[in-house]
Amino acid sequence: MPRTLSHRLVGALVALTAIVVYSNTLSYGAAWDDSRAVLVSGASEGVSGIPAMFRHPLFRDVPVGRSPYRPLTAISYALDWTVGGGEASFFHWSNVALHALMSALVVLLLFRLGATRIAAALGGVVFAVHPVHVEVVANITGRSELLVGLFGVTAAVLYLGAGRRLGLVRALAILLLVGAAMLSKEHGIMLPALLVAVEVLRPDADGNPLRRVVGRWPLWAGMAAVGVGYMLARRAVLGAFTTADMAPFIAVLPPWQRVTTAVANWTEYARLHLFPLDLTIDYGPAVILPSTPADLPFWAGLAVAGLAVACSVWAYRQHRLGTLGLAWFAIVLLPSSNLIVPIAQWMAERFFYLPSVGFSMAVAALVMWTRTRLDGRELRMASVGALLAVSLLTARSWTRNQTWVDTGTVIATLVAEHPEAFRAQWFVGRLYFEQGRIEEAFTALDSATTLQPNAIEFPIERAEWLLRLGRSEEAEQTMRELPFGRHADREAHLVRALVAQDRTAAADSALAAARQAFPANQRLAALEDSLRALRAGTLPRSTAVQPDTAR
Repeated sequence: MPRTLSHRLVGALVALTAIVVYSNTLSYGAAWDDSRAVLVSGASEGVSGIPAMFRHPLFRDVPVGRSPYRPLTAISYALDWTVGGGEASFFHWSNVALHALMSALVVLLLFRLGATRIAAALGGVVFAVHPVHVEVVANITGRSELLVGLFGVTAAVLYLGAGRRLGLVRALAILLLVGAAMLSKEHGIMLPALLVAVEVLRPDADGNPLRRVVGRWPLWAGMAAVGVGYMLARRAVLGAFTTADMAPFIAVLPPWQRVTTAVANWTEYARLHLFPLDLTIDYGPAVILPSTPADLPFWAGLAVAGLAVACSVWAYRQHRLGTLGLAWFAIVLLPSSNLIVPIAQWMAERFFYLPSVGFSMAVAALVMWTRTRLDGRELRMASVGALLAVSLLTARSWTRNQTWVDTGTVIATLVAEHPEAFRAQWFVGRLYFEQGRIEEAFTALDSATTLQPNAIEFPIERAEWLLRLGRSEEAEQTMRELPFGRHADREAHLVRALVAQDRTAAADSALAAARQAFPANQRLAALEDSLRALRAGTLPRSTAVQPDTAR
């Protein structure tokens, strides 16, 4: 069989495997923050809204500086909405198709890096079925990870296929892919560094790696220009080069403790790839707590990082593909690690989608090394072990998919498996409130607040409950303790509290300021319509002051 046809066949079989593993997600609805993410991106406007997506942040319901800039992600939602009529199942079909294509590209990338057929197949299958990817594929909001991964790996495949001469068309295609990756998610900015690592560590290359890198200077200059253009576009839309969306529980830590906790988290990185049994949507307090040099998790994380460096050095002498895999993982994950800049959470399983391509490289390198060291009987035993490992990964992904059927299932799973998580306490409080167990509800909300005292969501939730209980003065006081303009729901609840107290003039003034701060917010627009109907006598006051609970 010709080599090209053989490579395509392996890629197709791996893609088919990915589709089968995620086939049970195709009928799922919107879960967790899916509906909000799609709607506030402007996707419901369809293709007519695509030009505006380059001028707006992804989330239009929060202050501009707190939202990411991902126009291609928004565009993909708009295309799905147009073709699928807004049905959640169509978004799931797209996610699964993108993951299948990505899995096939990982196989092709491994072939381009010199992997044998069995090594490329196993590395690709591990990527296709690994449970750490469930959050990306089964959750509609994982779309940005799928797109940045797809563009990034395609760029690497094109780069490796160039040989000694890159060619103008290929170079322009790579630059286009790098730009598309950046416009899909922020860590696309790491692709130039990633391609430099590929050039330096590619197993099939000869000669001085520094000289090879310098020889491609026009491509790096082009990537620098693309990166500058991307950052200027972010600055124009967001008002800053970076967003201010930082987790409250990270924002209160001194920088040194943020770094020591980020180092401690490397044990979780290793566990999630090697033993992905325990998976969760929440890696905040108290699933992960801050670490210092006096704590064991910090030293364990440092040991994992040191072991990774040692393995990288060893692999360089055995098969550079393993070294490249570890470098790939570290480079892509760096912006999301909290080592350099603080972000919105300690970690999330979706962060590992593109980095885990490096894990697949390490798997392929291990397969090739093993096949040269073992005899027939040992090789058969290793093959059985590999088949068992893939089967276990597949089974875990299939069962984990079921967590994402709907929001209720997501929450129930979190509460059952990680009751210590602040979000678990929060949702238990919601459950108690709906059951009429008011005192227990506020106690659970207080527990969540203790774990994350600077989160704005909890006082907003408290005000919502107080309004529903008719305690408008307490709701007003709760909202006035928060700064103006930080969250649209803060302004909406304040207006409702004032209306409930029949303080019409104050309510009108507060609503006008809120509409100016959040001109595109649909809930504030609906509240304005409700107050207009209240004045016209067509809506009772008790209805007008009730909060919108579909947050």
